[in-house]
Amino acid sequence: QDSFSERLRNVEVSIGDSRTSYRPVAFHDGIVDKIWKVSLNQTHTGQWLMITRSPPFQFLILCEVQVWGRRLGGNYLHRSRSSN
Repeated sequence: QDSFSERLRNVEVSIGDSRTSYRPVAFHDGIVDKIWKVSLNQTHTGQWLMITRSPPFQFLILCEVQVWGRRLGGNYLHRSRSSN
């Protein structure tokens, strides 16, 4: 029997200014809980977000990802993606 809760392990979050230029900003070593909240300070800026497994030996399937950020002008913005 497959334990889906153990599939989400060794997860890396990277942000980038383009789709080809990413830098890692967070890493979770081991099994991740059902919810993993990553908080970054204002020195981390970027337009693109990439979530990967390290090493990427299996598929990574995420049901929902919510991204909260702030425009450089100061207004908050929120983006959410679900796999409905």
